[in-house]
Amino acid sequence: MAKISMLFFLLVYLFVPGVSIAGSAGGLFLFIMPMESNLPEKNVINNYFKKYYGVDNALSPTCDITYHNKTEHARPMVDVFYLKTPVNGINETLLRKSIDNNKDKNKLRSILSKFRDDIVWNGFDAILFYNNINDVINFYSISAIYKTMDIQKSSIAAADILDDMKLGQAICKALAKLPTPAP
Repeated sequence: MAKISMLFFLLVYLFVPGVSIAGSAGGLFLFIMPMESNLPEKNVINNYFKKYYGVDNALSPTCDITYHNKTEHARPMVDVFYLKTPVNGINETLLRKSIDNNKDKNKLRSILSKFRDDIVWNGFDAILFYNNINDVINFYSISAIYKTMDIQKSSIAAADILDDMKLGQAICKALAKLPTPAP
């Protein structure tokens, strides 16, 4: 009887959605935040995520990335994304500092991986944040899974923000090299 019970719990653990060890099995659990709270492009970017990302969304953009001197076609999978829910400890100052400072980048990773709520049981897998400098939207992504991974960067002219193809390419390139959680 004990063996049957153990087998039952093992099967539930392996096959019931939502029961996982870190983040999600499959796509990323992603926290998204502008570096300036009043950034005018925020609504466009939020609406883009709502339209093109989520579990099994066939509309998710693809892009070509160079990885180890080889060009590959990539489709970053984002299963869950948070656009409005604040995460305690993550603010504009920490984001700005984390671009160039490893100590702040590690602090950001720690905050992301420790976040818990009804949907995100085991922390975020990554963060995507962005700013507008001289009419260029800069996207930055940081993995909370691999602590030694470099920050990923991409950009788009602010004038092109309404072009779904160009915006999709910029977001895709910022996310494409991020590791997804192991099943």
